Amino acid sequence: MFGKFNGDNQYVQNAKQCLQKVYSLQQQAEQIFDEIEKQKEIAQQSLEQYAIAGGGQGLYDLALVYQNKKLPVFSHQKAFECYLASAEQNHAKSAYVVGCLYMQGDDDLQTFPFNKTDFLYHDGIDIDEDNQTAFLWFQKSAQLGNPDAMIQLSNMYQRGIGTKKDKNKAKDLLKQAYDRCVQLVDEGDAFAMISLAIIYMSDKFEGHDLKKAVYWLAQTMHTNNAELMCDAAWVFEQNEAQLQNVCEKDFVTKLYTKAAELGNVYAMSCLGTDDWWYIKDHGTKQQKQNAFFWTQKASENGDAWATFVLAMMYFKGDGVAKDRQKAKELYLLAEKMMKQQGEFLDEYLEDEYDYTREDIVGK
Repeated sequence: MFGKFNGDNQYVQNAKQCLQKVYSLQQQAEQIFDEIEKQKEIAQQSLEQYAIAGGGQGLYDLALVYQNKKLPVFSHQKAFECYLASAEQNHAKSAYVVGCLYMQGDDDLQTFPFNKTDFLYHDGIDIDEDNQTAFLWFQKSAQLGNPDAMIQLSNMYQRGIGTKKDKNKAKDLLKQAYDRCVQLVDEGDAFAMISLAIIYMSDKFEGHDLKKAVYWLAQTMHTNNAELMCDAAWVFEQNEAQLQNVCEKDFVTKLYTKAAELGNVYAMSCLGTDDWWYIKDHGTKQQKQNAFFWTQKASENGDAWATFVLAMMYFKGDGVAKDRQKAKELYLLAEKMMKQQGEFLDEYLEDEYDYTREDIVGK
């Protein structure tokens, strides 16, 4: 029977054609890969040249590039190294970030903008946490005029962390931070609004006033700066127990909604995925539809976590008609996206949802 198959056989010819196509595609893929690596190298060189020319600010900007998971040059370690080099060149914000990274974990000391550096804690960098070293970097940042560093130093003096306890210095630093924030706001620095809110929240500040704290967080909605609104929402969420009785009920939702309408993907994800987490078991139909809308928006804009949650929405039929095939496609896409970021879904899926990968995508 096997003797009937020869070089002219239709199956053999089809196989040859397919293999030729595979070879051709492999050649194209290799060329594309080589071009990608070439362009990455050019981009890397350009960024480094910019950083050298830009000094401390250039290195700070380069750190922001390295910490962006969507870019091919993404690297936690390089981001930290750039922040450190920038701080050594007297860049106030970088010195503050480095201080945050050296700070040993303590929720009570996590003031704005700790969310900007959380990514380095979660994924690990080559650094030994040390409160005394953190104190020195905050001190340097404060001397360079950064009110957030002044607030952090005040907290550390108040509690004797990284330095000797000194309540008078703590009080003086909080007043200095307040004066500096007022100056920065007058000069048009909108981010100082959030620092003002944090100061007003402190019961160690003589002008302690929770309503004024909410006022300054709300002022961010008049800036059309979506990132600023997200930061304000984050600060409110960290202090919700204090603030919830002095503001309208949907305060955070308004902040995130305006930011999302301005195109901020993080805000879209918060409105979608965060809300779904709380309402997935007991939410109303309208709540689930709203969560689906914003989760879909975030997914369409490349948010990997939103893509995963969207897959689960389709799988469970939350806020949208159940569609197992769509759930499978979205899950595989999210899995690919998160793998590129060094994250994996399987373990989380089993721990939090009591599903396995096979439940979603099959064997």
